[in-house]
Amino acid sequence: MSNLINFANASFGSVSIQNEPVANSDAVTVAYLQAKIDALVASAPGALDTLNEIALALNNDPNLYSTLSGMITTASGAVTAEASRAQAAELALSNRVGANEADIVTANTGIVNEAGRAQGIETGLDTRLVAAEADVVSLQSGKLDITESGSVNINEYCYIGSNWRLASIGTSLEFQYSSDGVVWNVGIPFVSI
Repeated sequence: MSNLINFANASFGSVSIQNEPVANSDAVTVAYLQAKIDALVASAPGALDTLNEIALALNNDPNLYSTLSGMITTASGAVTAEASRAQAAELALSNRVGANEADIVTANTGIVNEAGRAQGIETGLDTRLVAAEADVVSLQSGKLDITESGSVNINEYCYIGSNWRLASIGTSLEFQYSSDGVVWNVGIPFVSI
């Protein structure tokens, strides 16, 4: 170690060795310089702790800002397009749900109307059945006055429902039909008396 020169207290003109540089002409110690390099690298991984490794990681792209900006613009456009598509799909779905709800309301209304109609038909059939039963009772109780000798009083009627009647016309009985219950059509001869 005799060939080493100790510069610790050496003076090089206007340059002096300092632990902390004060002026631009001040020199620094190796320890100070290593501390600053370590602080710059900090905790960077071994593969990215030199400028060359960083440049390689960025594909040595001298226009990195423009490249990244273009990629961001492209991605932003894709996101905007996808958002528009999603909004259109959501609107279409909402419209279809609304249409389905309207269809359900219409179907329910139809079901209620048909149920009411069926109830009306049932009531009408019940009324007709009661009337038919009454007609049977009327026939059984003898609305036509048939004498013991078998003769029938002329122009007597036995109504069968609202559209048919048994009429004694002259010396015969006949069925007569009326669509309105007022005008009776000449009927079918039933028996001659």
